[in-house]
Amino acid sequence: MKNNIPTAIAPKFSLGESMADGLNLHASTIVMMHNPEGLLRTDLGMARTKENQYQTAKAGKATALNEQRAADNDAKAFISKAKDVLKPRLGRTWSSSWGQAGWVNNSLRMPRSLGGRMELLKQLQTHFTNQPTHQNEPLGVTALIAGDLHDVFSSAISTANACGGDVQNKRIARDAAVKALDVRMRGVIKEFGQLVGPLDGRWLDLGLNRPGAEETPDTPVFTVENGAAGHLVLNVEPTARMQSIRVWKQQVGVDAEPVQAGTFQDRRIDLNTFTPGATVRVQVSAVNDGGESPRSAAVEAIVP
Repeated sequence: MKNNIPTAIAPKFSLGESMADGLNLHASTIVMMHNPEGLLRTDLGMARTKENQYQTAKAGKATALNEQRAADNDAKAFISKAKDVLKPRLGRTWSSSWGQAGWVNNSLRMPRSLGGRMELLKQLQTHFTNQPTHQNEPLGVTALIAGDLHDVFSSAISTANACGGDVQNKRIARDAAVKALDVRMRGVIKEFGQLVGPLDGRWLDLGLNRPGAEETPDTPVFTVENGAAGHLVLNVEPTARMQSIRVWKQQVGVDAEPVQAGTFQDRRIDLNTFTPGATVRVQVSAVNDGGESPRSAAVEAIVP
C-alpha cells in the first residue's frame, strides 16, 4: 500500500504527529540518521506556527474589511445627505459649483471607488470650511463631521490594505513551512523503508500503511430487497480489490449500535431471523488482505 502525504493541513499535521510518536516508540531499535524524531517535530512545529499565524492574519483581515465596510457605509450616508443639503444652493443638476464642492466628474452620482468616496469626503470638508453657511448641523452635515469620517475611512482603508499584504506574506511563509514538512515526512517514509521490511507492523505505529500490504478496497454500493418472511436480501455491487464483504445490522428500537452480522464471500447475502415489520439499518464494507474499507452509508428497510 502506498503512503501518501495528505494535502489538507489538518490531516497532514495529524499524520506528522503520529509519525513522530512512532519514531519515538522505536527510537532504541530503529536509528534514523537523516530524519529523526527531533527534526520531524521541529518541522511540524514550525508548520503549525506558520499556519496559526496565517489563520490569525486572515481573521485580522476579515475584521479590517468589516471596519472598512462600516466606514464606507457611513461615508455613503454622509455624501447622500450632503448632496441633498447642497441642492437648494448649488442646483439639482451638475455644474462647476458642484465640482468645487467635490463632485468632479461632471456628475452627481456616488463615486464608485473607495478612494473616490474618501476623497469626496475630504473635498466636502474643505467646501463646508470655506462655505460654513452651507452646513446643516441638525442633519450632521458639517466640515467637522466630514473630516472625522474621512479620517476614519482613510485609516480603515489603510488597515485593510495592510492586512491584505500581511495575509499574503503569512500564506507564503506557511506554504514554505508546509513544503519543508512534506519533504521531511517523505524523507521519514523513505528512510524508514530502508530500515524495516515492507510488511513490518511497525509501519502502523507511525500511522502509515505497510508498503508491501495489499491496498484496501473501495467502499461497496449495495441495495436491499425483501426476501421470505423475516428475511432481507442484500445485493452488493463489485468494487475494486474486494475479497469479502462484512455486514453490520441494527434493528431500530432493539440495537443501540450496529452489530456485525458476519463476513460473506457471495455478493448476494440473505439476512434472516428478523421479526416481520421491524425496521433494520444495514451497512457493508469490503475486506481484503490489506484491510477494510470504510463502512457504507446505512440503508434502512422494513422486514417483510
